[in-house]
Amino acid sequence: MRRLLLSAPLVVLVVVLSGCTPPNSTTTTAGGSARPGRAVYCTVIAEPPGKDGPGTSILGKGRYQCAATADSLTMNVTLQQRLTGGAWSPMVTRRFVATGAATTQKTTQTVAVPCNKGTFRTVVVSTVVSNGVAAKARTFNGPPVTDPCTKRF
Repeated sequence: MRRLLLSAPLVVLVVVLSGCTPPNSTTTTAGGSARPGRAVYCTVIAEPPGKDGPGTSILGKGRYQCAATADSLTMNVTLQQRLTGGAWSPMVTRRFVATGAATTQKTTQTVAVPCNKGTFRTVVVSTVVSNGVAAKARTFNGPPVTDPCTKRF
């Protein structure tokens, strides 16, 4: 029992000091800049589809913000409609690219299609490049919404 009590703090210390950061990525320092060897953390969200102000268009929105400056963040925002068999069909896709300091600004990018009946979702695919290294593309599916132009948001 005494050995366990003496070795437990050592195990905790080793785990804390080992870190979990992969090589060739970036992380935030106190000043908000990226350090080589650490990952830049970016929040990317696919919002549920909604209608525009006049109620004539369905909007698909993707949002992003990085905790530190990245070389670039590429975001493809797609508005999809569910087909009768359950598969999703892209209605519109647009690519947005932010570089440098613009990656740290809270930003929303929007795609739109004319109002239509059916079930829709927003899909966002993003890739972050920091210190010249591209992270694996990540896909975010927003929740499906049925007949967004008739909803009272």
